[in-house]
Amino acid sequence: MRAPADRHGSGLRPLRVARDLQRRLAQALAEGVGDPSRSLVLTRVRVSADLGHARVYYVVDAAAEETGAALDPEEARRLARLLRRRLARGWTLRRLPDIVLVPDEEWREEERFLALLHGVRSPGDGDG
Repeated sequence: MRAPADRHGSGLRPLRVARDLQRRLAQALAEGVGDPSRSLVLTRVRVSADLGHARVYYVVDAAAEETGAALDPEEARRLARLLRRRLARGWTLRRLPDIVLVPDEEWREEERFLALLHGVRSPGDGDG
Protein backbone atom coordinates (compact mmCIF):
# COMPACT_ATOMS: atom_id res chain seq x y z
CA MET A 1 0.00 0.00 0.00
CA ARG A 2 1.27 3.45 -0.86
CA ALA A 3 1.96 6.07 1.74
CA PRO A 4 -0.57 8.95 1.83
CA ALA A 5 2.11 11.39 0.63
CA ASP A 6 2.57 9.41 -2.60
CA ARG A 7 -1.16 9.17 -3.21
CA HIS A 8 -1.40 12.96 -3.34
CA GLY A 9 1.61 13.43 -5.62
CA SER A 10 3.85 15.00 -3.02
CA GLY A 11 6.75 13.56 -1.17
CA LEU A 12 9.72 11.90 -2.80
CA ARG A 13 8.24 11.07 -6.19
CA PRO A 14 8.51 14.63 -7.65
CA LEU A 15 12.11 14.73 -6.42
CA ARG A 16 12.92 11.42 -8.10
CA VAL A 17 11.24 12.52 -11.33
CA ALA A 18 13.12 15.85 -11.20
CA ARG A 19 16.45 14.08 -10.73
CA ASP A 20 15.75 11.70 -13.61
CA LEU A 21 14.53 14.55 -15.81
CA GLN A 22 17.65 16.61 -15.11
CA ARG A 23 19.90 13.66 -15.96
CA ARG A 24 18.06 12.97 -19.22
CA LEU A 25 17.97 16.64 -20.21
CA ALA A 26 21.69 17.05 -19.56
CA GLN A 27 22.37 13.96 -21.66
CA ALA A 28 20.22 15.30 -24.52
CA LEU A 29 22.05 18.64 -24.41
CA ALA A 30 25.41 16.87 -24.39
CA GLU A 31 24.34 14.89 -27.46
CA GLY A 32 23.71 18.12 -29.34
CA VAL A 33 19.99 18.85 -29.02
CA GLY A 34 19.55 22.56 -29.68
CA ASP A 35 22.29 25.01 -30.61
CA PRO A 36 25.69 23.51 -29.67
CA SER A 37 27.29 26.98 -29.56
CA ARG A 38 25.18 27.71 -26.47
CA SER A 39 26.43 25.54 -23.71
CA LEU A 40 23.81 25.39 -20.96
CA VAL A 41 24.43 24.18 -17.44
CA LEU A 42 21.30 22.81 -15.78
CA THR A 43 21.40 23.89 -12.17
CA ARG A 44 18.17 22.35 -10.84
CA VAL A 45 14.78 21.01 -11.85
CA ARG A 46 11.56 21.51 -9.92
CA VAL A 47 8.63 19.24 -10.75
CA SER A 48 5.09 20.03 -9.62
CA ALA A 49 3.36 17.70 -7.18
CA ASP A 50 1.10 16.35 -9.95
CA LEU A 51 4.19 15.70 -12.15
CA GLY A 52 2.63 17.74 -14.95
CA HIS A 53 5.05 20.66 -15.02
CA ALA A 54 8.82 20.99 -14.71
CA ARG A 55 10.77 24.21 -14.28
CA VAL A 56 14.31 23.62 -15.51
CA TYR A 57 16.74 26.23 -14.22
CA TYR A 58 19.87 26.88 -16.25
CA VAL A 59 22.87 29.16 -16.64
CA VAL A 60 24.81 29.79 -19.82
CA ASP A 61 28.45 28.81 -19.44
CA ALA A 62 30.96 31.65 -19.07
CA ALA A 63 32.40 31.36 -22.60
CA ALA A 64 28.96 31.59 -24.22
CA GLU A 65 27.99 34.44 -21.92
CA GLU A 66 31.04 36.47 -22.94
CA THR A 67 30.14 36.10 -26.62
CA GLY A 68 26.56 37.15 -25.95
CA ALA A 69 25.07 33.75 -26.74
CA ALA A 70 22.43 33.88 -24.01
CA LEU A 71 18.97 32.45 -24.68
CA ASP A 72 16.12 34.85 -25.31
CA PRO A 73 12.63 33.73 -24.15
CA GLU A 74 11.55 32.51 -27.59
CA GLU A 75 14.72 30.44 -28.02
CA ALA A 76 14.19 28.98 -24.55
CA ARG A 77 10.63 27.92 -25.50
CA ARG A 78 11.85 26.38 -28.75
CA LEU A 79 14.64 24.48 -26.98
CA ALA A 80 12.19 23.26 -24.32
CA ARG A 81 9.95 21.85 -27.07
CA LEU A 82 12.92 20.13 -28.74
CA LEU A 83 14.05 18.64 -25.45
CA ARG A 84 10.57 17.45 -24.55
CA ARG A 85 10.17 15.80 -27.96
CA ARG A 86 13.53 14.08 -27.50
CA LEU A 87 12.67 12.82 -24.01
CA ALA A 88 9.23 11.55 -25.03
CA ARG A 89 10.80 8.63 -26.91
CA GLY A 90 12.19 6.92 -23.84
CA TRP A 91 9.92 8.26 -21.10
CA THR A 92 8.39 5.47 -19.03
CA LEU A 93 5.91 7.38 -16.88
CA ARG A 94 2.36 7.94 -18.05
CA ARG A 95 2.94 11.60 -18.81
CA LEU A 96 6.04 13.65 -19.56
CA PRO A 97 5.95 16.97 -17.68
CA ASP A 98 5.66 20.21 -19.63
CA ILE A 99 9.12 21.79 -19.61
CA VAL A 100 9.86 25.47 -19.04
CA LEU A 101 13.46 26.69 -19.18
CA VAL A 102 14.15 29.42 -16.63
CA PRO A 103 17.40 31.39 -16.27
CA ASP A 104 18.74 30.74 -12.77
CA GLU A 105 19.25 34.20 -11.31
CA GLU A 106 19.80 32.73 -7.85
CA TRP A 107 22.84 30.85 -9.17
CA ARG A 108 24.28 34.08 -10.61
CA GLU A 109 23.77 35.90 -7.33
CA GLU A 110 25.63 33.11 -5.51
CA GLU A 111 28.48 33.33 -8.04
CA ARG A 112 28.74 37.11 -7.50
CA PHE A 113 28.69 36.65 -3.74
CA LEU A 114 31.43 34.00 -3.86
CA ALA A 115 33.53 36.17 -6.17
CA LEU A 116 33.24 39.04 -3.68
CA LEU A 117 34.01 36.71 -0.80
CA HIS A 118 37.12 35.32 -2.48
CA GLY A 119 38.20 38.79 -3.57
CA VAL A 120 38.43 40.00 0.03
CA ARG A 121 41.78 39.20 1.58
CA SER A 122 42.38 38.99 5.29
CA PRO A 123 44.93 41.41 6.83
CA GLY A 124 47.43 38.58 7.35
CA ASP A 125 47.57 37.79 3.62
CA GLY A 126 50.63 39.66 2.53
CA ASP A 127 53.20 39.08 -0.12
CA GLY A 128 55.86 38.28 2.29
